[in-house]
Amino acid sequence: MRSRTLPAADCTPALREHNRDFSLVGGSWRACGTRITTSYASRPCDNAAPMDDEEQTGRHRLPEAGQWMRLLQRHQSEHPALLRVLDVFERLQQRQFRTHVVLYGEQGTGKEGLARALHALMYEYGAPFVSCSLAGLTPSARAAELCGEGDTPGLIERADGGTLYVDQAEPIAPELQSRLLAATRGRVRREGEIEERTVRVTVTLTSERSLADEVQSGRFRHDLYWRLARIELSLPPLRERRADIGRLALWIGSRILQSALRDGRLVAHDELSGPGDVVLESDAIEALEQHDWPGNLRQLDAVLERALLLYRRASSEPLSARHIAQALAGPSDALDPSL
Repeated sequence: MRSRTLPAADCTPALREHNRDFSLVGGSWRACGTRITTSYASRPCDNAAPMDDEEQTGRHRLPEAGQWMRLLQRHQSEHPALLRVLDVFERLQQRQFRTHVVLYGEQGTGKEGLARALHALMYEYGAPFVSCSLAGLTPSARAAELCGEGDTPGLIERADGGTLYVDQAEPIAPELQSRLLAATRGRVRREGEIEERTVRVTVTLTSERSLADEVQSGRFRHDLYWRLARIELSLPPLRERRADIGRLALWIGSRILQSALRDGRLVAHDELSGPGDVVLESDAIEALEQHDWPGNLRQLDAVLERALLLYRRASSEPLSARHIAQALAGPSDALDPSL
């Protein structure tokens, strides 16, 4: 594991003005010649953007930007894709700028959490972070939601001065790709209007498939791809990073206990524990590492919540492989006392 000296994630970035935009494509940084002026006000990184009621209700399920950065810095993974994410974090902390991003990964790998962390590195506190999924709507309804209609602003205008997070790129129709391309150039036109409005947004777009392959097949616009692919990052599934599962379980489990208003953390069996801490036994770690986790971090979060809060008989009881088996079986099957 390589050693790094990093600035603290909660530090206030210095006020800077950059004369050039830098992009990371295929592992190499290059100047693009676009002037971007970025100012940074003092803000806590744990609050990347105002949260709505749904996010507040399930807060422990979506780590904030500062938590993401501290996790990567404290528990460094050996996976090349995650080392590259950490490298980008380092560069953005040292040379802040705003640009578009493409994130790859299966469902549940943490793409929105990573997008929020990148947003916090690029923008001052309070800048909008607008999340949207355009799947499951008719093309006209998608256009109205994205661009607005009549007196109602769309998601692009709501993201003005911040980040528009577009989840799952594949279902985007050609017309909507044209609208997104215009947004990356600072323009948006509401449905039924002729005049365009000016916006300043960065777009973070996610995909489970290679957008370069989608361009080759003709399903994705090449000009939109090259507008968006200034930074491209991948989040691997848990089955490809089993060595990280134990550390992730300790981090997620501690957040779950704190969200349940309980003192203490989830600690490893060979770690010094304190009052209120819950010990994660070695057989539990083995059980977690042996599972394939098709739902990735989202499934790991759900399983640990059930194991910690539903199936232990006492608050001081260690978390064992038996509890993990019960949680993996699901709420109904886990009622079987033989498990």
